[in-house]
Amino acid sequence: MGSSVAGDPSMDGRCQATEESLWSSAPWEGDSGFGTGSSMEVLPLSAYAEVPQASHCSLPPAPSFSALPSERSCAGSHGRSMEIAMLHHTQFLHSLVGLGQAADSRDGPVVRDALCQLLSCMVEAWADPRLLPPASLILRAARVVGQALESLSGPACGELVGRAESCLKELTALLLDNTRLNWFQRQETLADCLAALGGSPSLKLPFILHAFCEVNAFGEHLLQSLGEGLGQFDVARYENCFYLLRVLERLLLDESWEQSRLAWEGSPLLSSVLSRLEVNVLRLSADFPLLAIYMWRMGACLKGAGP
Repeated sequence: MGSSVAGDPSMDGRCQATEESLWSSAPWEGDSGFGTGSSMEVLPLSAYAEVPQASHCSLPPAPSFSALPSERSCAGSHGRSMEIAMLHHTQFLHSLVGLGQAADSRDGPVVRDALCQLLSCMVEAWADPRLLPPASLILRAARVVGQALESLSGPACGELVGRAESCLKELTALLLDNTRLNWFQRQETLADCLAALGGSPSLKLPFILHAFCEVNAFGEHLLQSLGEGLGQFDVARYENCFYLLRVLERLLLDESWEQSRLAWEGSPLLSSVLSRLEVNVLRLSADFPLLAIYMWRMGACLKGAGP
């Protein structure tokens, strides 16, 4: 009764086209959709070749960072329980800060435990994108931690500040070490989180100095690659360095920075960071002018001579 389609040239062509379309459009499970493979790039031959040619290619639309359905589902109940725990700790600390009771509360150990738990949750969540809660929650948590630290006093406060500094260093490493070039929204949110937590008065200067040390270290890595004639540099880290510089810009242009800077003016550590930065700016200016200009501008802000 029915006619067979076997041997029909038009049907064979449609089947082949459909199969090729499926192979070309289906992403590899567990991949971001645009992995870097190798993040090394040939060093530029001139100042005009600083930005890699790959950045001019037509890229597929990047998936929304807040939705990573396959990855979030893999996390299962652990990701959901972390989100709930982070929400509870944030609400608790926010309530104490709002009531002005975080400093003189008789439940000091509970407050300290909530802060430690919240810091640990933030690092763990950023380290595994399957566990990351909504951006609004994690940014609120970062702000509340900074506010709670300012309302505490005593020896325990110093210990918590040290814990928060370690958290900032870990988050900075996660920002710089990211190798997925299409995670723009994730990087933006992580940079906002660093600015929110690092903007706390007790954390601002240590974080700024650490961030400058990271920028200087990468600049020296580029110079070493040039000097040894390796012909390659880490493109992913180069691009991530600009996210960190933007965080520095936000903190250094904040009105509260001037008071912090005056308090540390003449510090040997601050002088060391600045002199190291100035040397790197001069040596990078020929081959990496965009990075050198941004570093120079941040150095001027650090000295108080910027806008």
